Amino acid sequence: MSDKSPFDGVKKRASEGRSRLDRQFKVFCISVAAVSVLILVGLMGSIMLQGIPNLTWTLLTSGPEPNPSEAGIRPAIFGTLWVCSICALLTLPIGIATAILLEEYQPRNPIGRFFYIIIQLNVTNLAGVPSVVYGILGLTAFVSMFGLFKTQGGVSGYEIGVSYYDQFFSDGERAILVPVSSSDAPVSKPSKGMLALDSDLNLVEVFVFGLDEPGPTEAQLPYAMMDDSEAGRITKKSWYYFSLPLGRGVLTGALTLMLVVLPVIIISSQEALAPSIRPFALVP
Repeated sequence: MSDKSPFDGVKKRASEGRSRLDRQFKVFCISVAAVSVLILVGLMGSIMLQGIPNLTWTLLTSGPEPNPSEAGIRPAIFGTLWVCSICALLTLPIGIATAILLEEYQPRNPIGRFFYIIIQLNVTNLAGVPSVVYGILGLTAFVSMFGLFKTQGGVSGYEIGVSYYDQFFSDGERAILVPVSSSDAPVSKPSKGMLALDSDLNLVEVFVFGLDEPGPTEAQLPYAMMDDSEAGRITKKSWYYFSLPLGRGVLTGALTLMLVVLPVIIISSQEALAPSIRPFALVP
């Protein structure tokens, strides 16, 4: 009597069919991936062919200018580097520490387990949130900080590392900077004895004259203005400038980008820390 089952042939044909479908699916996936890579290579090649002839040192080292031939992308390059660097410095420690806390110190009591599940669920959901939602969140939380700080005329409620000046123009070209105490101080009016900053950041007296008065001498000309001159309020910010709300700056961009990347870092770190699962291993 034969030991073969009548279903062996059916199983063999089904197995061969699955293997054939598996090979066809692999070929399909590889073909789609290859076409996608070829399209990407074509786009990158087209951009390089059109862009390299226009890539100049002026473009890389200059800032925005009215004349397109003199304009550059230096501020954009440095801004991108600053945003990515600050984002990495904030995201990696926070993300890895959060993953260690969630993976290695799981609570045992029911209340702790409940909050653990809620946090884990939110981290997983945040990984799939569209980036435009993070942009709105960054605008609300970091740029305006929910309106908790009083702002006036676009000036932040709390600032350090900034100086305010009223700028006059002498002879139509030279700028005269008159220091003011704060952003909401009254705009300066030309007056006798007014002090301004010279090129060495020292205070010098400004020569104010009217139409019916003798004009300035050659030595007075760099710091001379008419008595009907009008000023505009400007700011000079130090490298350690900080304000609340944060406004539209590098720190705001880095914090918003951190919100986008943080869930991915947490989940990836948790997967790396999770114990390996070997279903076919024989455990003594």
